[in-house]
Amino acid sequence: MTRAEQAAQLFAEGYNCAQAVAMAFCDLTGFTKEQTAKMVSPFGGGFGRLREVCGAVSGMTFVFGQLYGYETPNQEAQ
Repeated sequence: MTRAEQAAQLFAEGYNCAQAVAMAFCDLTGFTKEQTAKMVSPFGGGFGRLREVCGAVSGMTFVFGQLYGYETPNQEAQ
């Protein structure tokens, strides 16, 4: 199953769009699905459900940060 299919399945199960996208990458980020669902839950439907920033984009940004972000102010992103 592709990550897109996983995300679609998770969304169909009732997770919001940010959760579904981020949870499809748990094997890479090292977080459990439960941890990920909790961390990104506020981003479904956009920030605070205002629908201004797509929840799927927010979930994707979370994954990018986990995989390629930096940890200290002087460190460059990978």
